[in-house]
Amino acid sequence: MGGELRIGQCVDRYRIERVLGRGGGGSVYLAESDTGEDVALKVMHEHDLTGVARKRFEREADFVKKLQHPNIVRLLDFGYTRESGLPYICFSYLEGLTVKEALRLEGPFTLGRILRITHEALNALEAAHDMGIIHRDIKPANVFLERRGGREVVQILDFGLAKALEGERLETTGLTRTGYRLGTPRYMSPEMARGEDVVEASDIYSLGLVLAEMITGHPVITEDMHVAIMLEHASDRPLPLAPEISASPLAAIVRHAVAKHVDQRYRDAVEMRAALNEIEPPPEPVAVPIPIPPEPDAPTIQMTRPVVVSDVSMGEALTKKMPRPPPVVQDDAPTVVQGIRIPEEPSTMEISADAPTHAWRAPPPPLKLETPPELSLWVAITVGVLLAVMAFILGVALIV
Repeated sequence: MGGELRIGQCVDRYRIERVLGRGGGGSVYLAESDTGEDVALKVMHEHDLTGVARKRFEREADFVKKLQHPNIVRLLDFGYTRESGLPYICFSYLEGLTVKEALRLEGPFTLGRILRITHEALNALEAAHDMGIIHRDIKPANVFLERRGGREVVQILDFGLAKALEGERLETTGLTRTGYRLGTPRYMSPEMARGEDVVEASDIYSLGLVLAEMITGHPVITEDMHVAIMLEHASDRPLPLAPEISASPLAAIVRHAVAKHVDQRYRDAVEMRAALNEIEPPPEPVAVPIPIPPEPDAPTIQMTRPVVVSDVSMGEALTKKMPRPPPVVQDDAPTVVQGIRIPEEPSTMEISADAPTHAWRAPPPPLKLETPPELSLWVAITVGVLLAVMAFILGVALIV
């Protein structure tokens, strides 16, 4: 089969889609099952078919199969390829990022997010410890933040280095193929760095380092040389913690979790979670409603020019209730309809909030009758003639 699987190649009932990652114990592929489901397929490297590596790979499948927990990645299948007999483990495919990837993209996490991630990781470790299983490789790359239904759910990955507390000892050499002890040096507990037996508190030490990294955005130990890192863990000197950690509400919890001596550390996940519960979580952000401006058809509107409805001026403004403004002087000629002058005076109006403005008709203002100048002249002449005639008739009557 070769060292790497090809895109489109079938492994039993799984079709390889693409590579998700590679590690010391094998490569992980996105694959599609014969039912159309996306899965993560971890296949052991061909050059590790014999010895301790194969035993470790098979042990991971056995441990994860026993650990059915909401915060531990779910095992779907385990078997051996037909062509080369390579062991493979089939896991649920998870959408999201590891803590390592999220820190690289986003920087330090908020306090609320740190508390939630640490709580869920402790829940997973408690389940494993209750079954007598120590993970031995807790690190940001093995804490996965799955996106599920609009929220973030922790999934603990990679039990390939897990160890049963009873019935199993560390491998005789305690070394990996590359010559380093089991585990990732930067997150290794002092017991592992010294080659001693691990206990539940060994996972707590590693999780304490992850907790500190979520606060600062970078590892507690920044040395590049593996030997220097392991010497730092194995020494009795307390780990140097960044100022951001000292200023954090979680400072005391971090110091207690990464204490060098086991008897000075939290004994297990339950004890550390109890300490976390004493930290007051920050309040959830409250959504502040954004004011919405009134729509154009709303009853409260401001107008810069008079609005005429049915040839009647409505004044310069329409509001729900507006005091009468001072009279507006119009430069143009007044409106005259069939000899009747309609004064251009605004009026106080009340409009129901439920009534559309375009259906409202203003009551007509009081009408003032005004006689045209031409009519007044003719009336005066007529009255004068009538008076003259009446005077003439009265004079004739008196003479007779």
